[in-house]
Amino acid sequence: MAIVEAMGLHPLATTASRPGSLLGNATEQGAYGAGVVGLLLPGIKRRGYWATVGVCAGAVLVVTSASRGAMLGLSVTVLVVLVAGTAKLRLAALSVLAVSALASMALPLTRHRFLMQSPLALQTVKGRGYEWSDAWRLIKQHPFLGVGPSGFLDASPTTQSASYVRLAGSTQLDSPHSLPLQLALGGGVVLVIIETLLALLTLHSFLTPLPESLALKGHRACGGRPRPGPRSASLTEGSPGLGG
Repeated sequence: MAIVEAMGLHPLATTASRPGSLLGNATEQGAYGAGVVGLLLPGIKRRGYWATVGVCAGAVLVVTSASRGAMLGLSVTVLVVLVAGTAKLRLAALSVLAVSALASMALPLTRHRFLMQSPLALQTVKGRGYEWSDAWRLIKQHPFLGVGPSGFLDASPTTQSASYVRLAGSTQLDSPHSLPLQLALGGGVVLVIIETLLALLTLHSFLTPLPESLALKGHRACGGRPRPGPRSASLTEGSPGLGG
């Protein structure tokens, strides 16, 4: 559906300039695509064909969404792979980013948004600045517990600036379009601390190698024959009945 929309056909009944696909609006489509690339790219060598197909499909979703945030997310994914991945994985990640960048310049809608040649693209940038400053004022009024889940929609008119109203009219937002601000608004400083700790634990587990025994168990579970490392090799050589 995203490709069909990018070709100028609009089977979805909508008045949006970037209707996206069945995944939601254009921003949601791009975020989903960047997430797919982030999940599948590190294991593309191990999972083979279908992982490659998934990475390509995710990149297509990012490019056709014309979402600058989604492209930024894709770039961050590639950066993480460049830091923590193998040489072949780095090459694959750079290839995905390069092809996505070239495709973005080839697709008129995406190119116009990325190069700020679209009036709506410039308006969106200004609008985000107003949204974030208004959201920050709301956070300062409710710093510890925020305004509650989904409470931004009802609370935002109290801090909405005249500049935003002149730019976007009477349109009310259901979120500030920023994850840190959304967390602070939903649960205050408490939720921000919890989510930060979870993110750090996730990063630590990603960067910490698996113990050798656990890695061997996973290898056997996948149907492979374990290849003993230096430690296990020295044990088998020095143990009667194990070394042969």
